[in-house]
Amino acid sequence: MKSILLDAHNDRWLAARVQAASILSKSVRARITALQTIEEPAMLASALLGAELRETELEDKLAPAQVAADISRECVQELFGSTKTVEWRRDIGDRGQRLMLHARLADLCVVSIDDMRDYGGLPDAMTRQSPCPILAVPTEFDPFDPHAPILVAWDGSFSASRALRAAVPVLRCSRAIKLVSIGHDPELPLSAAIDYLQREGVSASGDVLPESAPIAHVLVGAAAEHCSGLIVLGAAGHSALGRAFFGSVAQALLNRDAFPLFLAH
Repeated sequence: MKSILLDAHNDRWLAARVQAASILSKSVRARITALQTIEEPAMLASALLGAELRETELEDKLAPAQVAADISRECVQELFGSTKTVEWRRDIGDRGQRLMLHARLADLCVVSIDDMRDYGGLPDAMTRQSPCPILAVPTEFDPFDPHAPILVAWDGSFSASRALRAAVPVLRCSRAIKLVSIGHDPELPLSAAIDYLQREGVSASGDVLPESAPIAHVLVGAAAEHCSGLIVLGAAGHSALGRAFFGSVAQALLNRDAFPLFLAH
């Protein structure tokens, strides 16, 4: 993991995202790209009067937002402190679409859980179709700890496999890793995932938990019992973790806002 894309949109959850991205980047030795997005005005009077006039009007209308973005950048830079591996980018357009575009060349995208919930500030496609894995940071949570125990939700699906592989640099930082399957051991069993991690130099244990409640509830309970600081899972599945509909468990966990989530589709 060499490149972390940070949603640097100026909102009340920005400090939490900065804190998580900064600590994680130091742990896995990755560079941060902080992306500021500015919404383009919906209508321009000069739209039909030529590109030069349109560009001038656009600059005038965006000037206040540019100034606000400069101020936000200065404040955020103080939060980063001594972190020197931060590249700043500014883009004009829809925030979700711009994040999706820049995520094509990132290894991880850091956003807020609040924006990824139902009716949040980012489109549902960020959960289902993001080009890179996502670290979704809770709205209220203790400082992100890369060394804390990690729970991995495993159903043997493509997205769960991709999440596991992508999370290996993060898993290497953890002091205790547990893989769990819900209801039964999947066709691609827990032992195969544990063996894969072992080959990557990561030690982990595994359990098959009974489906005694909604799956998201079982996972949150298991994460709490494991004292987890992060849950890793696929955003879609074909067995216990995703049988209801595409991304249902991931969305249920986002709506609970209880733990940081490492998601891959």
